[in-house]
Amino acid sequence: MAKRLRAAGHDVHVPTLSGLGERSHLAQLPITLSTHINDIVNEMVWHDLSDVVLVAHSYGGFVATGVAERALESASPRSSISMPSFLKMASPSKTL
Repeated sequence: MAKRLRAAGHDVHVPTLSGLGERSHLAQLPITLSTHINDIVNEMVWHDLSDVVLVAHSYGGFVATGVAERALESASPRSSISMPSFLKMASPSKTL
């Protein structure tokens, strides 16, 4: 999905949550939902992101909901966050 969005000219960030993938070395720390929410909020802060669309799947939906809630608490009037409830994907036989 990120590749297709980038090809369409969108700025895409795909952060890895603490304890997973290249951040697996952090697995010995107590990792909670709040940790993962902080991971994404910090990604937004470090990269000065606004007008963000969060795309998440499964457990990531919990993270995205927490991020949206936290971001709305501290958002400037010109910032916005959108969380589409679903993305319609083309069937495998169709090219996007």
